[in-house]
Amino acid sequence: MHCCNWMKVTVCAAALLVVGALAGCQQTDDASQTPPPPTPQTLDKVQDAYEQQAPDMPVGRVVDVVGDVRLAAVDHVSQAQNLKEGDNVTFVDAQGHIINHGRVVRINDTFVDVRYESAGERAPRPGDLMVKVKI
Repeated sequence: MHCCNWMKVTVCAAALLVVGALAGCQQTDDASQTPPPPTPQTLDKVQDAYEQQAPDMPVGRVVDVVGDVRLAAVDHVSQAQNLKEGDNVTFVDAQGHIINHGRVVRINDTFVDVRYESAGERAPRPGDLMVKVKI
């Protein structure tokens, strides 16, 4: 490797160490990094937007999560008649970003229970939406 290339690598490595040290020294509050859940009005708008795009697409709201067994309880499900146990679903946040996927494990009169994947961007949380996308 040429001398100038070694110099560039050394300078970049040193810069990364300094940035990492500074970031590591900052005190962070995990609760402050978690955005507040969206308002019911925001969820109404997002849910309506999905329903307008595909009127027969089930969309519901995550209301509770049991993390140790990776279960999300979903209510306010539109088009619930188009949802069945075993269906694959997608979780999105209030901005429409995909955060995880799951499979419907139980449907009852009040809730739809979905087991979400451990490999998603993050676990679903109250205020996220569950969407069954037709492929």
